[in-house]
Amino acid sequence: MSTPNLHELVAARICHDLISPVGACVNGAELLSLGGGAEETALIAQSAQDASAKLQLLRVTFGPAARGQTIGSAEVKAMLSLQARERVKLLWHIDDTIQRTEAKAAFISVLCLQAALPRGGEIGISKNAEVFEIIAEGPDLQIDEDLWGPLTKGQAPEDLQASTVQFGLLPDLVSGMGRTIRIHLEERRIRIVF
Repeated sequence: MSTPNLHELVAARICHDLISPVGACVNGAELLSLGGGAEETALIAQSAQDASAKLQLLRVTFGPAARGQTIGSAEVKAMLSLQARERVKLLWHIDDTIQRTEAKAAFISVLCLQAALPRGGEIGISKNAEVFEIIAEGPDLQIDEDLWGPLTKGQAPEDLQASTVQFGLLPDLVSGMGRTIRIHLEERRIRIVF
C-alpha cells in the first residue's frame, strides 16, 4: 500500500470544510439576484462569517508554525467562539499565550476527536504546566480502531482519507515538539495528552 500524499489530503480537507459556507454564500447571492431581500442578505452575511471563521481556524491548524511564534488566548477564544453553531462545543481552558506549534497540535487533536463525535458533544482543551490535555465527551463515541489503534502507539494510521488526514499529522507534530502522545479511550470519553 502506498503512503498517501499528506499535502494533497490536507488541501482536500480544507476544501471540504469550506465548501458548505461558501456554497451558502453562492446560494444567497443567487436568491438575491431573483429579487430576495433581508433574509437572503442575512444568509450571505452569516455564511461569509462562517467561512471566515473556518479559514482562521484552518490557517492555524494546517499552516506553518515558526519556532518561537506564539498565539494569545484571546485570539484562540475568538476563533473558537465563531464555531458556536458547530455540533461539537469547543472549550478553551488556557489563559496564557502558547507556542503556535502547541495550538496547531491542540487543533489537530480536536479534529481527531470530532471524528469520534458524530452526534455532537464537547471538547475541552487545557494545559497544566507544559502538558496539554484535550478531552472529548459525547453521548455516542465512535472509535474507529484503524485510526485510534495506531495513534495510541504514537504512529500514523494507514489508508488515510481527506476526512482523516489529521490522524496522520498528529504523531509527527507531537514528536517534533519533543513530546510523547498518550491516548486514553473510555466508553464516553477520549483523552489526548502530550
